[in-house]
Amino acid sequence: MNPRRWYRLKHLIYLAFAALLASCGDTALFFPIPEEQPRIEVLTVQSGTVLTPTDNISIEILFDGEVLEVDRMTIDLGAPDGVTLFSQELGAEEIQALPMPLELPEDLVTGRYVLTVSLYYLDDLVTEQQSEFYVAAEPYEITGFVSYPGIFYPGGKGLVVADLLVPEGSDPYLRWRAAGDVVGEGYLSEGADSIELEVPDRAGVFSLALELFPVGDGSRDPPVRDFLSTNRLEAQFFVSTDQTPEPHELGPEESYTSLFHFRGELVDRGRQGAETPARFTGPVTLGVADGSFGFELSPDSALVIEESLIPFDVDDVSVHPFSFSIRFVPYSFGTILAVRDENGEEYVKLEIDDAGAPAFRIGGARSSVHDAGIVLDKTLELTVSVVPGPSGLRFLWFASGLPIGDESVEFDPTDLPSHPYTTIGGEGFAGLLDELGIFSAEAEAEGEAVDSAVFARAMRLKYGSDLLLAEGFDGLDVPNGITVVGEDGTVSVEGGVATIGANARIELPPIPIDFESLRLEVATVSGDLAVDATVDVDSAPSSTRVVRYDTRLGFLSSTDEVVAPPLEEGPVRIDLTVTDDVVRLLTADGASDLLLVPYSDSDLIVTIGATGDEPFSVDSILITKNRSEEARDERIVDRQPEP
Repeated sequence: MNPRRWYRLKHLIYLAFAALLASCGDTALFFPIPEEQPRIEVLTVQSGTVLTPTDNISIEILFDGEVLEVDRMTIDLGAPDGVTLFSQELGAEEIQALPMPLELPEDLVTGRYVLTVSLYYLDDLVTEQQSEFYVAAEPYEITGFVSYPGIFYPGGKGLVVADLLVPEGSDPYLRWRAAGDVVGEGYLSEGADSIELEVPDRAGVFSLALELFPVGDGSRDPPVRDFLSTNRLEAQFFVSTDQTPEPHELGPEESYTSLFHFRGELVDRGRQGAETPARFTGPVTLGVADGSFGFELSPDSALVIEESLIPFDVDDVSVHPFSFSIRFVPYSFGTILAVRDENGEEYVKLEIDDAGAPAFRIGGARSSVHDAGIVLDKTLELTVSVVPGPSGLRFLWFASGLPIGDESVEFDPTDLPSHPYTTIGGEGFAGLLDELGIFSAEAEAEGEAVDSAVFARAMRLKYGSDLLLAEGFDGLDVPNGITVVGEDGTVSVEGGVATIGANARIELPPIPIDFESLRLEVATVSGDLAVDATVDVDSAPSSTRVVRYDTRLGFLSSTDEVVAPPLEEGPVRIDLTVTDDVVRLLTADGASDLLLVPYSDSDLIVTIGATGDEPFSVDSILITKNRSEEARDERIVDRQPEP
């Protein structure tokens, strides 16, 4: 007989025999059916609850029987070191009066406590409930999150930083959860208020939660039990390939052969892009420093790209014009960029020495800047534009938008490497990489040969949406959008300075008048100039002058009447306000009683020209919405990534 069939048969026989005995009166005593005991449950403070010293604890008993067979209850409050701080015993009548509030001792300090509630009947323990909770004498709150980047890239990395309100000198324990699982934990002093995430490799939304415990128990591992803290905050974060650049970031993408934004990923968004994905060597983490976010390199780590970022042509034995820009926070100086051949022979090197002086070498051509003013631990956008000429290379240097050097060096391109690769860092340099790009216009492409938006990017970062126009003359010619007025006038651009001939004027792009107050600043290098601000009104036959500022005479009205003396020092600064549908001039002494012209449906036109027979030079033009410094500080804070 099949053994399995025999087992089933025996089982059926046993059940039938048991049923027969159970139906035969007293024979049922051979098979007693245990009576189910009434269920008793103690409801009190939930483990993980964070209370204040003035809070009460409620105790309640739930049972499903007709009579509660409990005649005694003990309540014990214990400190973390095991010492009993509070003990109380209740009799049967007091138990029947439950629920009851239990007041905490007034002298409880911030810490972890254990409440034990025990129920007895005839001195036998019926049930016991133990709760572990926390008391915080001062506020302990999670007020929000900031994510870097604001939108995560699929398969990349992300950094989430918690904004905490905790007492000074405290060290709460923090625990991060994703999809219910613990993904990070530790003390605040260990940096647990931030977490580096492996972002899901698909677009969508995911949730992340943070729990805060006022204290941890160093004798445990982990220092808190696996219950949820009532001091908890959860938020949703977005994952998408749509990574729209900020206005102050490098761009547009089509102007760059290679472009890395380092938003937790190594995607090359340039028009060519590296054929082999970039990779890191050595220890690299995500970080935030001086308002910048990116990858943090140690002196022993580097970014490796298996080709040359510098656009030179081995076949033609030539270097194309380009601009190399990197935004970073240096922790220590050293090699920023290097291009080597397959044998490790170095051909290109950008480095910063211990004095903060940058130098760039291509082959035997080397340019350096000794008074660059580069310091550690501060965000810097360093740009060097390289322009080949008949006998050498011209190096244009910029630090955070401002020109710091212009040098021409002899160059022999005969020893270009055949199989180059690029490294960023790796030789003494430590710092945070925020952005990196190679602006390179091909010979047949239209547009600028080198990056001419260096100054504008720096001003966008500083002023945000308040910026109306910024021109630093950091290209090789008169910028697009600026019109040269005057038949025989000449304008030349060199080293971040525009030199305007005596018979020429430059006209800036029209600015729609939709502001309450505007500030125009013209930084001059040499010579005397006049700045005219006119309003182009559709209903008027021609433009109407609002104000002229003459570096010799000062502020002039529309009738050439002098209304304020020249500025004593600093850039030419003109403030205009819009009140009662007219544009008014705010003069240097604060007067604003000049009635000007209606501004409805009009543009502001600014022209700059010479006041005499000699040329003059301008190194930057800036037009912003005029706000107080306090308002600008608030705006800068508001531009931080959204939670």
